Amino acid sequence: MEKLELKILFIEDNPDFSELVAFSFKGAGLPWHLDIVETGEAALDMVKSQQTPYDLMITDYLLPGMDGVELINIFKNEGIDIPVIVLTGQGSEEIAVKVLKMGAYDYLVKDVSSFQILPAVVEKVYKRKRLEKQNEELQQKILQQNQELKETNRNLMLYSRELIKSEKMASLLFFVRGISHELNNPLAGIVGFSELLLNKVSPDDPIREDLEEIRGCAYRIKDIVSKLAKFCSKEKQKVRTLAVNEMIEEVVAFFKPQAEQARIQILKHYSPVEPVVEGVTVDLQQALMAILINAREAMPQGGTLNISTRIYEKNVEIAITDTGEGIEEANLEKIFSPFFTTKTAQKASGLGLAVAYGVIKENRGEIKVQSKVGTGTTFSIILPLAD
Repeated sequence: MEKLELKILFIEDNPDFSELVAFSFKGAGLPWHLDIVETGEAALDMVKSQQTPYDLMITDYLLPGMDGVELINIFKNEGIDIPVIVLTGQGSEEIAVKVLKMGAYDYLVKDVSSFQILPAVVEKVYKRKRLEKQNEELQQKILQQNQELKETNRNLMLYSRELIKSEKMASLLFFVRGISHELNNPLAGIVGFSELLLNKVSPDDPIREDLEEIRGCAYRIKDIVSKLAKFCSKEKQKVRTLAVNEMIEEVVAFFKPQAEQARIQILKHYSPVEPVVEGVTVDLQQALMAILINAREAMPQGGTLNISTRIYEKNVEIAITDTGEGIEEANLEKIFSPFFTTKTAQKASGLGLAVAYGVIKENRGEIKVQSKVGTGTTFSIILPLAD
């Protein structure tokens, strides 16, 4: 028989039976610690006061005051998980069924043979309880692994969608470049003819105001098309020297309609000396746009977005501060992790800030975040100045 070191609580109001039980364990050669009490109330106090829980409890069916069945029922209601063996001098099938239904692990009638086999019954019950516990832990582990597999599968699906989205974006950029080129010719005609007509009409002609409106709209469209062509340019994939304030202005120009729709006021405080860095313009613009979009989503009721640049030592710092909901401290270290998001799966994939982090690192930069829940968040991008 396996040697077990068990801590057992025995409830028995007859000292003679208590001595028999102690003698039977001693004869079995088991390392054991046996606490003996005479009432169910005392047993309940002992269980609750022990720092190290009991491995098993043996109780008489009939006890003064609270009987064995009542004690088992209290344990069950209070979540005290101890396997119980019930002993009784009144051997009947009805009592056996009753105590087993209540949650007892085994039932023995008080006689000499029962006390002789009690150590073996205790070992059997303990091993059964241990197997049940191991089975529960295994089931929990399986459930956790299934959940992790589901999460991994979800992330893979999101990543696949992002790859498809990237391919679509590449096709869209190619399409926009073509459209921009095609729009330039008729736009040049509209601008040119509006200028010619304006030169032909007198200052007080009623049609002059309409012609000036046409010319103004044409120039605005031309400016938008020019920015689109520049934003989609293949040349921007190369590392080049770029002016930081100017680059931010281009991104803000694209973001401004979203900000106005979301009732967000944009405040800009640029360094008076234009910071110049080396990097891939379109990638840095993508990183900035990801942070601006994150700020917009953090201010669902509107707010203020401060964008500033400053030169210090041999670096330029771009600070983007929102007055949004803020980020919980526990999530600050996770926000740049791929697929991490506090938004619903339908609203975000959790890749925007991860991509921004990768882009800044690829451009020899650093990105930091400071946030306070209910106050707002500041993203700081530090880039080395060009030599």
